[in-house]
Formats: sequence, structure tokens, C-alpha cells
Amino acid sequence: MKHINVGLLGYGVVGKGVADIIEHNHSLIAQRANVDIKVKRALVKDLDEVEVKPPHIDFTTDPYLLLDDEDIHIIVEVMGGYEPARTFSVEAMKRGKHVVSANKACIASHYRELLAAANENEVSYLFEGSVAGGIPIVRAMRESLTANNIQGVSAIINGTANYILTQMTEEKISFYEALAQAQKLGYAELDPTFDIEGIDAAHKIFILTLLSWGVELDFESIYTEGITNISPLDIELARELNNKIKLLAIAKELDGNIDIRVHPTMVGQDHPLYSVDGVFNAIFVEGDYLGPAMFYGQGAGRYPTGSAVVSDVIEIARDISCGIGAKRINPFGYKELRRAKIMPVEEIRSAFYMRFTVMDTAGVLRDISRILSEHNISIASAIQKERGQREDDTVPFVIITHEALGHDVLQSLRKIEKLDFCTEPPVMIRVEDR
Repeated sequence: MKHINVGLLGYGVVGKGVADIIEHNHSLIAQRANVDIKVKRALVKDLDEVEVKPPHIDFTTDPYLLLDDEDIHIIVEVMGGYEPARTFSVEAMKRGKHVVSANKACIASHYRELLAAANENEVSYLFEGSVAGGIPIVRAMRESLTANNIQGVSAIINGTANYILTQMTEEKISFYEALAQAQKLGYAELDPTFDIEGIDAAHKIFILTLLSWGVELDFESIYTEGITNISPLDIELARELNNKIKLLAIAKELDGNIDIRVHPTMVGQDHPLYSVDGVFNAIFVEGDYLGPAMFYGQGAGRYPTGSAVVSDVIEIARDISCGIGAKRINPFGYKELRRAKIMPVEEIRSAFYMRFTVMDTAGVLRDISRILSEHNISIASAIQKERGQREDDTVPFVIITHEALGHDVLQSLRKIEKLDFCTEPPVMIRVEDR
């Protein structure tokens, strides 16, 4: 049986999970994969901060004790962040080592260099753990769906944001109260910016987009909107409309260009992601021959993500044991990536939820309808709440539109905001039916 040694760049939450799984399920892995996999060495920032040191793992603060060790076949990068994760990954591949990563931020920002390093050195670079934790979506997109033209991807891929929105919906509490709960339970970092501003979800949908269409894109061009401005009022109004507000990551190919965006979205009860609550993640994929498919599970955590990382380690170990020195498949599943344009969000058509805070006077519906009509926006439904819900004499006035161009919607809202009876800036949330 072939012996495969692993080096861990990082021994935090995920790194410990990887080590635990490889140790505790060692016999099972060996039986199923016909390889003997062991963690030989782990890189840490401070040796004194490692509370429990398994005796079979050599802990070090010197990364080159891993990178230059010829007995280490696979490097697992679970450091997080951009640097030195990028440098260490590239250096490992230059030394002929295969690399497994769960670092979505590094992949999204430096995928060109990482892909080039894997190709030039004929090694594997795998990243199942980078998207949606333990849900096996990366391998499914790269391999299982190879025969399909992917028609669209819609996903809830940040458990922190989903938990916050779920609590706001179920407990009728504010965003900041829900965030405090998430932090207390360990679902949110002390600095939750990447989660609540949609950046983490953008990293993940970016990776899924590259896997789906083999495109070369600039991450910075993705439209990204977080959930910090979602109010309990809009949560409640969504409930009255039999909808929920979710932070969705969406990707589609339109005439060779890419529609990719992350933003709060109102979804109805018939939407596949409507019932995905709490910290769970789900990815809804449509293929031309597959049809619709849903991938659901735990999107983060020591062992769900660790399980995904170990699956990549096992795949590479099997290749090594079979004498496959070079990678079998390109990291993103395409021989070459093609350059594509990200469509501006203003050019995307969708339905919209609009909420106006207005004085309860005659002519509100007439004047708003006129402006919307001037911008080719038709109204699907309208609701005006009764007086008494606010201390002043204003009332919420809600409109759901039919599909409209984002540019037209923004132009109309700017005009409506200037009307005398509007007392606050309008609220706009995109609506997706599937």
C-alpha cells in the first residue's frame, strides 16, 4: 500500500478537523482508497498556542520545513487570507507538490497564478472545501456535470448571513440583535464584515462561476450588496407576501457574458431556496440535461469543511498510488479559460420589491405609477398599510413589479424619491422566482 504524507499549512479550526479525520478514520480511508495517508507536519504561528499536539505530527513555525520536505506529497493550505497563503501554495507547486486549499478568498483573487503554477508543474490544485463547507459542490460541477451546459446557479452560501436573516424572520428582531446572537453562538466572527457585506458569498459564487462556464473574470467587478440595511419592517412585509428575504449568490450565462451578483433577494414559497434556514447552505443548479438539482448541507465548520478537504487529499493520493504523476483534470475543469464580461447589474432584468414611506394623501399610487410607466415598469401588485404603525402620519406603500431592467428601476426611484409625499429614501430588493 502506498504511503502518502500530508503537510498542513495552518492548524486552526479546519486544520485540526483535517488532522482529526485522517487520524480517526485512518483505517476506513485506507480500506476505501487503498492508500495510507498521514499528516506528517503542521505549520503554526506559535508553538505555545497549540493546546494539544498529537505525537505523530511535527509542529513547526518554519514553512520551508514542509515545502522542502521531499517526503511530503500533498500540502493542505488552510491558513486563510491572501498572503502568505498564495506564496506558499505557489512555492509548494514549484517543488512538485500537490496542493489542496479551502481558502476561497485566495482562490478568487489569485486563481490565474495558482492555475498557472499547477499547469506549469503538472500537479493537482484542488479546493472542494472552499465553497459551502461539506457540500460536495465543487467536484460535482467540475466532474459530475461535465456533460451539461449549466444554465444557472442560485445559492445560499454564507451561513452567518442566513442565520441572521432567519432569526430576524422567526424571532422578529433587528439585524444587530440577530448579529449579536450569531456572535454569541460562534456563527459570526468578531469582525463579521466579509459575511454580512456579502464578500464571502461573492468569493464562493465566483469560484462556482469559473467551474460552470470556464470563464476568466475579475473578482472586483462582481456586484456585491450585504444585509446590513435589511429592516424588520421589510422582513415582516415579505412575510405578509408569503416571501422571505435571503442573501442569494446568483450566476448565469447570457449570450456569452456572465450575470454574477450577490444581494438580498425576496423569494417566494415555490423557490427552491425558500426553506433553507439557519446556518445551512444550499446550491440550486440547473443543467440542460440534468435539469434542476439541489445540494444542501452544512456550509462551514471544523468537520464539514475538513471532510471536504480530506476528500481532495484522498483523490490526489489515489492518483499518486496509480502512478498518475500529473493531474487528471484542470482545477476548474476546462482545458483553457475564456475571457468573459461581467454584466453590469443595471443591465439585468428581474422583478423588484419597492417600499416607499409616504404621507397618507390622495394621488400616491397615481404619481408613482406614472413614473414607473414612463420607465417601462409595470406593477404586479401594490399594498398600502393602514395608519397607526408609525408615530407620524406616514405609511409604508409597497409595490412588486413585473420583470424590469435594473437601470430603469434605479432611474424611476430617483424621481419618486423627489416627490413631495415621499419622506424617506425608497427601499428596493430584487425578487427571484427561481
